[in-house]
Order: sequence, then structure tokens, then C-alpha cells
Amino acid sequence: DLEITDLFMKKWEDQKSRKFAFFGKLRTEKDRYVLTKVPQILVGSVHYSGINVYDSALKSTEDVLRAPKPSNAFDPRSAEAAQNAPKDQLYEYRLAAGPLPPDASPACCTYEFSVRLRFPNEFEMYHFVAMLRRCVRVDHYQQASKMLEYQKQQTAAAVPRQRQLYKSGGQLEVLLVEARRLKPLQSALNTVLQSDPIALYESWSKGRTEGDPSQSNQMLGPDYLPELMGTTDGRMPKQTPNGSPIATFVNFRMLHPMEAAPGEKPGRPEVVPYRGQKVQISSVINGTDSPVWARESELEAAGGWTFRTGMIDPDKFPRLLLEFEVMQAAVFSATRIGLIQIPVTEEQFLTNPEQRFKNLWLPLVNIKDGQQTPNITGEIHVMTQWLPAEMKQVFSDGREKMQLSTRQMFNKQIWHKVSQKFIREPIYGTEALYFRNVYNPNTVRINGEKVEAETYKNTFRRHVEELNHAVPYLECLERRQLNAWNLFKNELVEKGLENRGLGELRLHWQDTDNLEMLNKLQSLMLRGVPSALRPQVWAEVTLASRVSATDGAGQTRDYADEEELALAAEKEYQALLARGMELNSDAMHQLHEDTVLLLAWESTSPPLPEALKLHQKRIEKAKNVVTALLACEDGGVASSESLLVLAFFLLLPQGYKEASTVSADGLTQPSEQSVFWLLYTLVCHRYNGMYREY
Repeated sequence: DLEITDLFMKKWEDQKSRKFAFFGKLRTEKDRYVLTKVPQILVGSVHYSGINVYDSALKSTEDVLRAPKPSNAFDPRSAEAAQNAPKDQLYEYRLAAGPLPPDASPACCTYEFSVRLRFPNEFEMYHFVAMLRRCVRVDHYQQASKMLEYQKQQTAAAVPRQRQLYKSGGQLEVLLVEARRLKPLQSALNTVLQSDPIALYESWSKGRTEGDPSQSNQMLGPDYLPELMGTTDGRMPKQTPNGSPIATFVNFRMLHPMEAAPGEKPGRPEVVPYRGQKVQISSVINGTDSPVWARESELEAAGGWTFRTGMIDPDKFPRLLLEFEVMQAAVFSATRIGLIQIPVTEEQFLTNPEQRFKNLWLPLVNIKDGQQTPNITGEIHVMTQWLPAEMKQVFSDGREKMQLSTRQMFNKQIWHKVSQKFIREPIYGTEALYFRNVYNPNTVRINGEKVEAETYKNTFRRHVEELNHAVPYLECLERRQLNAWNLFKNELVEKGLENRGLGELRLHWQDTDNLEMLNKLQSLMLRGVPSALRPQVWAEVTLASRVSATDGAGQTRDYADEEELALAAEKEYQALLARGMELNSDAMHQLHEDTVLLLAWESTSPPLPEALKLHQKRIEKAKNVVTALLACEDGGVASSESLLVLAFFLLLPQGYKEASTVSADGLTQPSEQSVFWLLYTLVCHRYNGMYREY
């Protein structure tokens, strides 16, 4: 509601042809005029600066109209006006004050500071308020006048430079989040690689001691167990057990390799200092070989320990490296656990202005005889943010404009996922079914006592973060495992065994008691098969490749050419699928019912057409595999929902690339034929038959 002066109304009424009209509704009370319900977008300020004046005795527009009319016919700031004005006119001076808004009351609004003043009369009070408002406006006017005078100065005049401004390059911020499995216990590792899984679980469930961590008569400590991904008390959960009770920290360096003359060995790289320091050191975390800096109370807001660099000029440092050296702290000295170096400016790995933020998991290596040797375990998690020089805004007083931190950049990147109603798997593109029954605030306990649990939205956000971190973590593990598998393949080539499958070699090594090669293969299998090699390795280890190439599902093949064998296996699968489509049995009816149940896995509301179509396509492929299995005459396969679920997950894309709901480019896509022969070998064939009884 806006009050209009009677002088303006008189001039407006005197206009013969009015070319403008009032917005809102005009309300008249005696000699006062008020426009009600005026759109706020049409209201502007007369002055560029000032203060709001409210009267706590006024609560609404009706109170304003009932109060005495504002009287400001003379200027009380003028000494001449105050001396010559009649007393009655002097004490009738009143400022126009608005009603006190509900949200401006000190009862519900906290101000930075407040002042309570008492005046002998209302005139003195109005005089003080008028002078205060006048001072604010004069101060703003003086600052604006100085800016105008500064702009009128000649451009050739020397202007003192506040600080150096960079035209190229930028600044890098590195956030150290956590590290995992820095120093695995050798005795426990050998137990994992050489023991039966069931016996190993029973042994470890009894606890651990410092002498032998795999054998103990004490119960396993709760601090050693990995924290569940369920509901917590609000703290960041720890995804790995504490492991060895060691103290660890990280050294951070910037290195620039020196160019060597032709024929000479390159020298040691030059260390690029930051603010006079050649090494930046993180805080020390005690009692675990899987430290999490993001869990520390003083680092929780920042998301971890922050390393910073100065201004980096890519032209000056074309091959700049970042080195992370993980150290084990001791009383008198520190020993190296592992290190990793990543490029900064080369190919704009960390300095790409189009991809300023990176979320990285890095495997640790050690230097032996001048060569880098990957550690069996040990990874660190860092996030980087590149701030180009053109984005660094400097104010006149030398201060820089505040930019988003690395943690805030990560939150911005995952915000679209946090805002969704359901969590989706980042690689498979399916709905995360496990999260439906995760949140339970009644199960949160610390030392046996119930504590206040985190809210549902915080649990949702935390799970989105963990799934987002899982993609680069899988990439880190797979790259290290791919290197180990390549070394194993090179060893097979040197021995002339490259043309034989792993399953046949395993049987041969068992017959000849070649424990060395058996342990190497078992070690590789237990540590994981890279996604690019899974279809081949799975088929060879289970002998499914031999079954599909020679025996088939009742049709022995005598082809010598590998392409002819693969084509024959594909034709036999298609023939079994066509035969199964014609079956009218209880097993097929049960399969149709199980297919409908799997459709309920995609419960996004409102439904996403692309995601629903992709889910239906995957279920149809799994249904085809089970249909072909049911058509095998000598298989003895009975339809069950678990068989359909197993086929469904075997057909999902494999890899470490984040897939969209529409496609999964860059991932390994298992074929229906490969999954069929794999399940057929495990369920039906005499070469394996491990799932026959199941």
C-alpha cells in the first residue's frame, strides 16, 4: 500500500487529458489518499540510499490512516528554519513512518546491533531520525561524487597497482579426502589368498591380535569392522576397517622435470615452492591405515585437508606434476608407504577451463631400482579445482572475490542427483533397490547407547555422494588390476601358453602340482577381474568357452576355424531360443510371472520413459537367456526367479564409466550368447555343473 500526497492528487485532478493511470485501488480517507495492492515490481526508490523508518504503534494501513498526518513543511535540519518557525509548527513536525512489519520486530529478527535512545519530546526524536537519514544519503552522494571524479581523470595518470594481475594461467586447489588400505597386513593377505572363504570368515569373526591378525580368541572389535552404509548419527562413515594401528600423513609437492640434453639422463625434477615452502604437509591421523581427513571435526566443513598452489603459468611449466607422498609417522623419523604423481598442465589434465573440477582416486606405487612398482593395495582420494586467472576478480582494496571451494564444486556437480526422488546406480543406470530399506533411525547406537540419528535427506545425500565416489574408485582399482593381468598374460606368452584357456591351464597346473602358477591365478581372481576382460576370463575359467566351441548343448562341433565355431555357437543359441518360445509349460508360465515382478524394480514416479524402456529391454534379454536354458532337453533346468535375476545382472554393462539412462557408451556389454553359455556350463554341463544342485 502506497500513500500519495494531496499535492500530487490536486495536480493529477487538474489534468484535462490524463495520459497515465494509477495501478492498484485508490482509497480515500478525509484528506489522505492510499493506493492498495500495488505490484511490488512497479515500486522504485526515490533515493539510492537511506534507512527504513517504522512506527511500532502502527500495525496496519488502517492504523496509519488513523494516526496524525505527517507534517514536514519545513526542514528541521536547517538552523534558520528551526529558529524562525512558530513553536506550534515546530512541535507539529512529523516524519512519515510505515507500520512495523512482523518479520522486522526484534522479537523474531536478530540484528547485527541495536541502539535504544530516549528523547525529551517527539520533535527531538524526529529531528534525530531525519538527521541520521540525511547523513546516510550525504555519505552515499560523496562516495558517488568521488567515483565520478576518478572516472574523469586522464587515463595516462599513474594509478597505484594494488596487486599483480595475471592474464594467463590460474590457481589449483587440491582437497585430500581419504586413503584406503595403505599398509595391508601380510599375514592376513596370505590368509585371504590361500584359505577357504568359509573357514576364513569363521576365523576372522573371532577377532584379531597384534601377533596374528587372523587368529584370536577375542571378539572382533567394533572399530575394526567397516561401518555399514545404513543410518548414522550424522558423521561421515568409514568404508574400510581400521587395519594396522599406524599414524599417517601426506606430503604434497609440485615438481617440474628438467629438460635433459640429447643422450643424457634426465636429472631430478625441480621443486616449485608455494609461499616459500617446498613441501606442504597434511595433518597426522592415528590408529588406522585407512585415514579419512574428511571425518576430522576441524576439516569436516571443508571436506578434507586442502593443498593450494600459486599462480601456474602453463607456458612456463608445460610438464608440471603433483606428487602425493604417503608417509607413516614414527617417533624419530617417517617412512614412505607409497607415492603417486599426476600431470597438471600436460594435455590440460587439471588445467582444462571446460572441466575445472576433477574427482580422482589414485593408486600408490613405490620406487624400486629406479622403476615404479604398483603397491598391492593403497589408494588415495583427492578432488581438484582449477581457477583460471580471468575468473579471479580483484577489488580496489586488493581483496579477491570469494570463489566456490572444492567441496562446494562437488556438491554443485551432484546436486541434480540429490534433488531426485530416487537414487540410481551410476554405472548400471538402474534404481538403487538397496536404499529402499536403508533408513532406520532406531538402529543408531554408539557404545551401546542410542543417539540422535541423521535425517532422511542427509542419509539420501550421503549415499548419492558414496555412489558418485565409487565410479573413480572402481577406475583406480581396475587400472591396477589390468596391469597385473597384463603381466600375467605376458608370462603365459613367454611360456608358450597364450593359446590355452585359463580353465584348461588351471586343470593342468592342478595335475602337475604347479602351486606357483595356481597361487598367481587365484590371487588375480580374488583381487578382481577387470571389466574389459570379464567376458573372456569368466568363459575360460568356467570352461564355458570350451563348451560353446566344441561340445555345445548336445551338438558336437568339428570346425577348425574360430569364426566358424563362434558362428555355430550363435546359431545353436538362436535355435534353442526359438524352441523355447514355443514351449507351453509351467516353467514358461512361471518365467512370465517373474518377468512382471522384475518390472517393479523401476519404481520412479513419475516414470522416466527412457529409463523404463531400457529396464524392459534388459529384462527381455535376461528372459531370452532363461528361455534358451529351459529349451535344453538334457539340462533339467527348472525356472526360478533367482535364475532370471542372475541372468539380468550378468547382462548389465561392466566398467567404470558413468552411464546415462539411455545408453552406456564406453562400457563392456556382455552378449546374450556369452551369458547363456556361461550359465549352461555352470548349471547343465559335466565340465562344471557347480550350480546343478542349486
